[in-house]
Amino acid sequence: AARLQWLDTQLAEAADRPVVVILHHPPLQLQIRSDAMALQNPEALIKMLERHGSVRCVISGHIHMTTTAWRAGIAFTTLAGSSSTASEHFGSRQGHLRRDGPAQMAVVLIDQEQAIVHFDNYIDAHPVEVHK
Repeated sequence: AARLQWLDTQLAEAADRPVVVILHHPPLQLQIRSDAMALQNPEALIKMLERHGSVRCVISGHIHMTTTAWRAGIAFTTLAGSSSTASEHFGSRQGHLRRDGPAQMAVVLIDQEQAIVHFDNYIDAHPVEVHK
């Protein structure tokens, strides 16, 4: 409750500018195995984010997969891990796979009109040399 109140205050103070919220656990259920280790009380957080019109996107990690979901006009994005990634096998190949690398980070560009999230696999098992 204290963290939600703190965030609510911060978002109210930022009402005149676009905001990206970054946290560890994804607040949305993503229909994957890691949903079992979800954020506590996600609905209270999501309802608060929806109430504040300044929130452009929410970025989180924890699941070691790159995903994007939308709810009420807010993009919810997750990143692959900083040392390992995971993948889900949907459909007839159900299951979960964890593998080394690539390490991933995001570069976020935001203004009044849009938020852009670029994903960068900064350590990859298969580097490719680029010539200028």
